[in-house]
Amino acid sequence: MLPKEQRYNLRQDRTFFQVAQRKRGSFFTIFFKRQPEKFQGAVIVGKKTVPTAVQRNFFKRQVRTVLSPILIVAQKTKKDGLIAVILIQRPFEKEQILELKTALNSLI
Repeated sequence: MLPKEQRYNLRQDRTFFQVAQRKRGSFFTIFFKRQPEKFQGAVIVGKKTVPTAVQRNFFKRQVRTVLSPILIVAQKTKKDGLIAVILIQRPFEKEQILELKTALNSLI
């Protein structure tokens, strides 16, 4: 789970998707924008993508386990911050999570 200071609340920022840059992967899209000093993240899994809530929560937990240590390390070592919102576009296997990890590392 992401610590509270690293969670990003999309409801407060209505223009995020308009100004954010995109990076696409085989099963995900990362929307990101630079900001001073803070590293924050969010995960979105749509109901059309994964129909049951149990599966959606499972995929969110899998992505957060990758996202959390990257944000913690980046917070300690980097000066410029980053907001990363990960949109899962189709179900994935555990082996494919490494692709997401390399994509996030390349952003930071």
